[in-house]
Amino acid sequence: MDSTWNDNQPIYRQLRDKVVAMILEGTLAEGDALPSVRSVAAEHTLNPLTVLKGYQQLVDEDWSRSGAAAACSSRRVRV
Repeated sequence: MDSTWNDNQPIYRQLRDKVVAMILEGTLAEGDALPSVRSVAAEHTLNPLTVLKGYQQLVDEDWSRSGAAAACSSRRVRV
């Protein structure tokens, strides 16, 4: 995952967008575990709460399931 952030939108939203792009590209498939909040925060020098907020958006939008090991869900793309 690219760690280039811009000032046009919040980082948690950019993180969410990058994960969704990985799902749509097939880099992450249904059932694949998402990287842990701590590992993403450390790798990209982010506050863990920022990562958690991005991951929560994924859950809220049915892109991921929550739990100890968050995973991609079988969400279908809305048109």
